[in-house]
Amino acid sequence: MTADRRNTLVVAALILSMTLGARVLTWLEPYRPRWEGPVALTAERALPVQEIEISYAGTPGEVEALDFDLRDSICWVNVDGTVEWRPAGPRVQLIVLGSDGTVLSDAQKRAVLATIGSLSQASGVELVNVRLAPGLRPGRDGARSPQADDLCRLLVRKGIVE
Repeated sequence: MTADRRNTLVVAALILSMTLGARVLTWLEPYRPRWEGPVALTAERALPVQEIEISYAGTPGEVEALDFDLRDSICWVNVDGTVEWRPAGPRVQLIVLGSDGTVLSDAQKRAVLATIGSLSQASGVELVNVRLAPGLRPGRDGARSPQADDLCRLLVRKGIVE
């Protein structure tokens, strides 16, 4: 084997091993949720998110009963984990839509956490104020629907609210 051929094979082997190594490391990297669709444009428009208020609506009637301020940005997280977004102001009302089950779907949980993370990241502020809407805060009787309870436990477990 000539020196030129050996050098060529060594360079090709190095390139191949580095490419495969990068693919394996990318595959092992933990999943980072990312926005899909037009929500990512929030950062491009430099929409300053100052506060996120999380609400839960189990039925269409509950959605209509929520008190919307048209100056607020509104974000819906649907049962299937899709997100709808209407940007307006620096305060975001994040509404989690419920279903018939007793717990939220995994896709919906991931979408809620990804939404909060993306909105916080897009704000440019280290810590965005995230709070529960009055309907999610436990009252004297502590009565909440099972899915609303599941949502609150998720947010507390992840350290998003207290």
